[in-house]
Amino acid sequence: MSKSAVQTREGIAEVAQARIARVKTSTEKLNFQILRRTMATQAQNMGSVKDIQAHLRHARPDTTANEYMQALPASVQQMVG
Repeated sequence: MSKSAVQTREGIAEVAQARIARVKTSTEKLNFQILRRTMATQAQNMGSVKDIQAHLRHARPDTTANEYMQALPASVQQMVG
């Protein structure tokens, strides 16, 4: 796909549809809990457990670390960018 195609509205829609198809995620399966866990997992490289705990409003940091944050192998991190 050329760079100019991505800059058009149709190009952006095409890229978005391709990414959705590649991930194979349906919005029916997406819920608030998944978003919270995804945010905590992605944020672990951006701040401390205490920072993420405060954002999620957990009373204890071990809840954040043990229940919400998941370790991602380097290969997965590279794949999802």
